[in-house]
Amino acid sequence: MREPTDLRPLFPRQRRLVALVAEGLRNKEIACRMNLQENTVKIYMSGPSGVFARTGCETRGEVILWVYREILDTEEESRL
Repeated sequence: MREPTDLRPLFPRQRRLVALVAEGLRNKEIACRMNLQENTVKIYMSGPSGVFARTGCETRGEVILWVYREILDTEEESRL
């Protein structure tokens, strides 16, 4: 994994996109569910301020792991 280029949280549409990626959907299926063009989904993932850039991840699998780590870290901190 690379270092994130932007540490701000994901935009709401990017969060929705990541949730659909975690379900195992392909870009075409995600585009249909989100009422977007397939190319827009690609840009949301790999554009200059896309999911990959914001998370420092290089693959969809890494993005899913990143999300679960973020959730687990947040839950752990709230227990302290």
